[in-house]
Amino acid sequence: MLTASKSLRRAATSGHPLPRVEALHDLYDRGVAWRAGQLWMATGRPGAGKSFLAQWLVSEWAAAARRDDEICRGIYFFMDGTPFTAAIRQAAWVTGHQTTKIVEALEGAGAGFYEEALEDVADIAFVYDKKPEMPQIQETVDAYVELWDAYPQWMIFDNLRNMAGGDEGHEAKKFVLSELQSLAYRTGSSVGVLHHASESGVRDYSKPPRADQTEDKVTQYPEMVLSVAKDPDSDRFQVAVNKLRDGGASDPAAEHPVTLYADFSRVVFTDKQPARPMVQAWPTPNYQE
Repeated sequence: MLTASKSLRRAATSGHPLPRVEALHDLYDRGVAWRAGQLWMATGRPGAGKSFLAQWLVSEWAAAARRDDEICRGIYFFMDGTPFTAAIRQAAWVTGHQTTKIVEALEGAGAGFYEEALEDVADIAFVYDKKPEMPQIQETVDAYVELWDAYPQWMIFDNLRNMAGGDEGHEAKKFVLSELQSLAYRTGSSVGVLHHASESGVRDYSKPPRADQTEDKVTQYPEMVLSVAKDPDSDRFQVAVNKLRDGGASDPAAEHPVTLYADFSRVVFTDKQPARPMVQAWPTPNYQE
């Protein structure tokens, strides 16, 4: 049991925010913060770009920390994809090249270029287990601690359906989320879980889902719930703040989303609308650079 003052001292060390990503300043202004020791959720309909956002976010955390001569390192449980997909996206983020061009290059002159580009990406550990149970996840965390002598500063679980029990209904999903919340508290990691939103009755896929459209309505445990949507006809990517337990501007109806601009082909998100379509705004890859 902790007194209020001791709780505050503990929060000062365990609840500190992860490195600031400037493109997300509008979200920060609404009270959004990814904090150590807390569970958060990102929801969206299939194809909304949840995984792209999460991989970009952890990459930006690592880059921001490095710029300040610090480290922000963690584990990405990529259960809904393959090592090939994760590596191609990471190479796109590092180089600014389109994923399709990278795939072509791996069969020719560019293979060595991208391997070298990824050599310095050491702050993101990918795990590809399918349907992991909590004991397996704990074993992975223990191995991480053995390697780095520290707990991961963040963990991403992509996605809830692909975890053991995560595809079994409301109560099973709630149990998994309660276990992830405990994991965040024990390790001091910022734990993010990606989850689907219902497509029932959806007419406009460019709008983020409401909180009550979260599949099986399992938003009780996360400290923060964000919902996302990518406009299929433009670069617009919208993020609604469905829930903030620590105050701030919650928007459960997703009526006031923050607008970003996304190029999934390069794993790029920005707060400024590009002067021309983002898919045309980058140079042709030069593998001799």
